[in-house]
Amino acid sequence: MKRCLVLVLALAMALTACSAFAEVKDFQFFKVDVPAGWTATETSQEAGVSSVAITKEGVAALTVGVAPTGGASLVDIATALSGALNGTKPEADDKGNQVFTCNDGNTVVIVNANEESQMWISMSITGIDKAEDEMSAIMDSIEFKE
Repeated sequence: MKRCLVLVLALAMALTACSAFAEVKDFQFFKVDVPAGWTATETSQEAGVSSVAITKEGVAALTVGVAPTGGASLVDIATALSGALNGTKPEADDKGNQVFTCNDGNTVVIVNANEESQMWISMSITGIDKAEDEMSAIMDSIEFKE
């Protein structure tokens, strides 16, 4: 009986994990897993920049911007984005990203560049304290297209 209960619980957990991500959304430069209860909408596709808003209404938002580097360095890209958003001075984190905050510290922006693909990505995060696990899973699921 105990073994049967363990199997039932394991199956229930597996089914829950499988249903946590409702669908894979495919955008110009990347695809991403979007959990149930979240929406993902491409907000712009101008001048080679793809911007996608992934939101959970009234809880949290992740805006992902992707574009070619145009030969600019990661520091130059982060500095330009920070200036455009009235953000703090970008600083390197332990993963090689450039990170800054804006909106009075309510939004964290992480910027990274991929030398191989010559693309940069920025992730603007608001409300991570309310949806940290879901937000982390979304960010981990982002997959660049070839």
